[in-house]
Amino acid sequence: MKQHRRSITATAIALTLAASSALAGTSRGFENGGYFKRFDPVVAEFNQNGNPFRIVGLCQSACTLFLSIRNVCIEPRATFQFHAGNDGNGNISQSATEHMLNAYSPKLRRFVIENGYMRDFTFHTISGIDMIEKFGYPVCNAEHRLADAEDERDTGQASRSARTNEGSFRNLARQPQRTAMRGMESSFSPR
Repeated sequence: MKQHRRSITATAIALTLAASSALAGTSRGFENGGYFKRFDPVVAEFNQNGNPFRIVGLCQSACTLFLSIRNVCIEPRATFQFHAGNDGNGNISQSATEHMLNAYSPKLRRFVIENGYMRDFTFHTISGIDMIEKFGYPVCNAEHRLADAEDERDTGQASRSARTNEGSFRNLARQPQRTAMRGMESSFSPR
C-alpha cells in the first residue's frame, strides 16, 4: 500500500512538472497581466537561455512584456491589449508605463505613443496579424506549434480551448466598460 501511494505521488509530481514545462514556453497562464514580478523573471530566463517563446490567445497589460523576449513569436490569432501602467493604487504610473514601452520594438512603441494607447487604463487592442505584418514581430511557424502540441499531448493538461485559442477574446467588443475597469485592476507596478 505504501509503495502504491509513493508511485501515485511520484506520478503526480512528474505530471505537474511536465505540465509546467509544457506551458513555460507560451503566454498561457499570463494572459490577464499582473505585476511585473511575475513577468520580468520569465523574460530574463528566456532571453538568457534563448529558447523560443510563443504568445498565444489574449495577451493584455503586463503580458505584453513578453514582446521583449529575443526569441519570441506570435500566433496570428493572438490579441494584444495595451494601456497605461498602474502604480498598484489605481493611478497612472509613468515609470511603469516606461517599463512597458521599453519592452516594445521601436515601431510598436512609436505607434502606441502616437495613438494614445498608454495614456489611460482603457484597453487598446492590436491583433496578432497586425503585430506580425505592421510591427515586424515573427510569426510562430509550424515547428513551434508542433512542439507545443506534443507537450500538451504528453501532459494531457491543455484543454481544446487553450490549444486552439478559441474564445480568448470573443466578448471584448460587447463589454467596453468592464474592460476599462479591468485595466485599472491589473497593475504594471513592480511589486
